[in-house]
Amino acid sequence: MADNYTVIARRYRPTTFEEVVGQEHIATTLQNAIRDNRVGHAYIFTGSRGVGKTSMARIFARALNCEKGPTPEPCGACEICRASIEGTDPDIVEIDAASHNSVDDIRQLREGIRYAPLRARFKVYILDEAHRVTASAFDAFLKTLEEPPPHVKFIFATTEPGKLPETIHSRCQRFDFRRVTTADVVKRLRQICQRESAQADDAALAMVARAGRGSMRDAQSLLDQAIAFSGGTLTAERVQELVGTLPREALLEIFDRVRARELGPVLRALDASVSGGRDPADFMDDLVEHARALMLLRAAGRDAGLVDEAPDTLERLVAQAESYSVDELAGAVSLLSDVKRRLRDASDPRIVAEVALVKLTRLADLATIEDLVRRLEGAGGGVRPAARQAAAP
Repeated sequence: MADNYTVIARRYRPTTFEEVVGQEHIATTLQNAIRDNRVGHAYIFTGSRGVGKTSMARIFARALNCEKGPTPEPCGACEICRASIEGTDPDIVEIDAASHNSVDDIRQLREGIRYAPLRARFKVYILDEAHRVTASAFDAFLKTLEEPPPHVKFIFATTEPGKLPETIHSRCQRFDFRRVTTADVVKRLRQICQRESAQADDAALAMVARAGRGSMRDAQSLLDQAIAFSGGTLTAERVQELVGTLPREALLEIFDRVRARELGPVLRALDASVSGGRDPADFMDDLVEHARALMLLRAAGRDAGLVDEAPDTLERLVAQAESYSVDELAGAVSLLSDVKRRLRDASDPRIVAEVALVKLTRLADLATIEDLVRRLEGAGGGVRPAARQAAAP
């Protein structure tokens, strides 16, 4: 039975435009293009990993080739749609550009383009990791991309659009995929848990979503592990054991202690993390992320939309941010970011982390000193040394 198990990320891969979470702006544009008969011949789908680029490309290809189409809503039931969903449609060609990126590979692709689709309306080529194609291979592809046969469509999926030649950009329509918000990820994970008959509290799902860092696929993979690890009942404590990240509740507590200049509890939090098997650098990662959220909220306000959190958590972050000055929080981010870099080469990372936490609890003093220096410099262009008394004749 275990040999037949299909992971959650594959079982719940989107099959319709509406199921691609967080990319409504792209889904709507592509659907309108189909509806208005304004479909281009080449597209660039760009964004971080796990945000739906390849899934959207497959759905778009299915919408173009559906027996009831081209249609903004592929039926999912016809022979072509079913083959596309199963990954067996010969007219939707997926190419891993990471391993098929040479001039010879592109020549083979060009040779295949000459032939009409076997049964569908279009032959759709999806090049994943397109930025891995060599410059010479792209050069060999330019003429084909500029004037392809009418039965051919190209979709380039990439996480690094800057590595694509400008000559490729100029011949394609570009769509930028957004990182999926924590709220959207949690909503989707909750739906999956219900269908998997798994129990999960909100804090546990929020931790999984945060650990996914905007990637729906990564979050689903973590959820798969969490369900297996917890026996189908997910709690924040069990998820923390699995992913290692500090829960938001713990981070709020740490920064309350920092505000109160209570060093002991802060050092004990580090000790508990390290004793649990975590690297001090991972602990610092969590602190940097939390300090950054506070800084953005204090400097720009919650309405700026710069901090991606659930509404109830956001309220608590705003309240905590208001207990600090902008300078203190900027100093915390700077201090912790610098320590992260130093930890890579430290012979004893824990000591470096402990020194950083001591400094973190003294942020108010450091900010006061910096403010004093600025005021002195502003008053007279710098601190002037006292005039020396002239020597007696």
